[in-house]
Amino acid sequence: MSDAKMKANSNVTIFYPFVEILRLLGAMAVVWSHYGRFRIPVVKIAVPCFVVISFFFGWRVIASGEFARLRRSLIRFAVPFFAWGALSYIVAVILGTKTGIAPLLWQLLLGHSTCMPLYYLWDVAVMMAFLFVLFRCLSVKAFWWVSGCIAAVCLCLQYSGLNYRLFGQLPFEVAFPLGRLVELFPSALAGCAIASGILTGRRSLVIGSILAACSTVLLFSGIKDGGDGFGYAGLVLLSGAVGFVLMSTAYAPQNPLLVKIRLLSEATAGVYFIHTIVGDILHSFKAQKFTPVFLVALIVTLIGLRIPFICSLFNGRKHR
Repeated sequence: MSDAKMKANSNVTIFYPFVEILRLLGAMAVVWSHYGRFRIPVVKIAVPCFVVISFFFGWRVIASGEFARLRRSLIRFAVPFFAWGALSYIVAVILGTKTGIAPLLWQLLLGHSTCMPLYYLWDVAVMMAFLFVLFRCLSVKAFWWVSGCIAAVCLCLQYSGLNYRLFGQLPFEVAFPLGRLVELFPSALAGCAIASGILTGRRSLVIGSILAACSTVLLFSGIKDGGDGFGYAGLVLLSGAVGFVLMSTAYAPQNPLLVKIRLLSEATAGVYFIHTIVGDILHSFKAQKFTPVFLVALIVTLIGLRIPFICSLFNGRKHR
């Protein structure tokens, strides 16, 4: 087994409490970006953070080279993708925001048509499968060179504006997932790099703190990074996401009090999936604001996670 594969398998049982806290904060940031009363630029780092985290844990699947593990991961994405896609369409029809069969077909094909942003699962699944095949077909060194070059091309497309011009002319339902696929690939590769053990411990904490601080300051200063894009373009958001994840993965203390954060962090995916549905419903009661939307989405998810079938819809697996 190669060193990369050994490292990928070595973190299977490690619990990172600070990653769980970061995921929960990221869910709050996503809801705030849609329903907050005033603009907080740093919340845009949340989705790139989710991608980095997804591939930090997904790296062991990629590096294993086992199709069975890839298939299980893709099924975990597919269950909530199709289930919540269908539910969001039903809610949209009831609320009168969508009509006809086309929105349902787009939602189930690419994940962005109704009120639920499931394009994220589609993008992650595509990137996971692509990196898996790339790692399986190439040597470890060639994998990093080739994937690194692809990430560099993605960044060039963002800064040149070609990303937006290429996909922006397509139908909205197609442009969104494809455009953000180009924007988020560098974050996916960064998650793999962190998981491969390039940085650990104090170095990870120091470098992560510097990246996160610089990104946060630049965002609050009003910098417009990455040219035209679909929302997550540029090195500022990428470096901020990498920084926060490096900080949260630097240490993995097994304090029993920190372990309890898992109960809340497991609701992250559910909050992300249903917060727009909750927001649209609460809009009927003129309560479409951050606090009620977040709390209702969190409570519904926590209740759902106690029911095995509902849990499988939120996270693609049964509650442990």
